[in-house]
Amino acid sequence: MAKNSADAERFLPKGGGGGVAVSVKSNKLVSILKLLIFLSILPVAAGVSYGFLNTFSVFDKQITDVFWAGVAAFFLVDLVILRLASLYKKGQRIIEIIFHFVAPLVKFAPYVLPIYTILILVFAVTFSFFKDISPYRDTLLFLTGFSIILHFVYTADAMRAKQSDFLKASYFFSIVLVFLFNVIILAATLNRFLPEFSFMQFFQNACTSTKDAYKVIFDQFFAVKNS
Repeated sequence: MAKNSADAERFLPKGGGGGVAVSVKSNKLVSILKLLIFLSILPVAAGVSYGFLNTFSVFDKQITDVFWAGVAAFFLVDLVILRLASLYKKGQRIIEIIFHFVAPLVKFAPYVLPIYTILILVFAVTFSFFKDISPYRDTLLFLTGFSIILHFVYTADAMRAKQSDFLKASYFFSIVLVFLFNVIILAATLNRFLPEFSFMQFFQNACTSTKDAYKVIFDQFFAVKNS
């Protein structure tokens, strides 16, 4: 036992643990910086969300209800009938196989890319070359809502479990980036089998909403108020 303690002490910093204190302070500083970056890009997430909802809301209620039914179906199945963690992990495995030759991407791609939504997009693009895809619109729309929320919920849960830093700053920063990628891929997918949905219109709405959000924040904190 004494030998094990002596071996362990060889790896501890000298000088009464000062190195540990410096390391802890450094980690806290990095976490604070990450939290500030997260807060600075939060208006982008808000703008993209509003841009998507504003573009999608112009559709007939019957169409939008099918998408939200897919979202609701995920929660019904996952919370009441069967946990879908294994389905999510199989999707991650597909992404890992695709990106296994790119070491930096293989760590992040399974979390960032909603594989099942991407497969729906690929199917829609491929199938549309051979046949009219409109008869399958509702099915694709339902599956898109189901798949995108499946990926986002389980990714958020997986990232939360991995993060242990001060203030959970890395988690907040990462989940915003995942959210942005997911909404962009969702918009691209809907653009393929909903002729009325314009990706460019979504992009313009998102940019306008983001600019307005930053303007409101700037005016709130920095604009000089006339007396």
